[in-house]
Amino acid sequence: MNTAKKCVHCDPATSREAWVNIDEDYGGPYKARVRTDYRWNGWTCPAFTFAEAMRVAADTHLLGAKYNDKGDAVEFASYDARLNAFVMTGGGRTPEDDPYIVYPTSCCGLYDIGAMNWTWVETEAPEVGDLPINTSAHLTEV
Repeated sequence: MNTAKKCVHCDPATSREAWVNIDEDYGGPYKARVRTDYRWNGWTCPAFTFAEAMRVAADTHLLGAKYNDKGDAVEFASYDARLNAFVMTGGGRTPEDDPYIVYPTSCCGLYDIGAMNWTWVETEAPEVGDLPINTSAHLTEV
């Protein structure tokens, strides 16, 4: 019998699969595991597979480019392979502030990027062929 305790992100008693957006229209939709046992200030708390977390990270940089934000408001997520973690910078942090590090859960390997910091909302599954929200932000704007 497997007696390993599941984390809140993979335990069906405390989470389920859902699609989420950042603040309804800033990024997404992303497929996630969302907590059903807790909400941060009323907002959904998602966790992502590595592939989805990479999409979230890429979109944070596209969002910064779209609004010409160098980290004053936009919090950037960047993957650090040495740490196997996402390093969160910007979002009003000063250069003297330490970045916030998002490590994968030891149980299921999900990354809870922005889970208790960003205003995540659940949304409908995208239709086949739908483009991500930030598609209009081109890398030439960086």
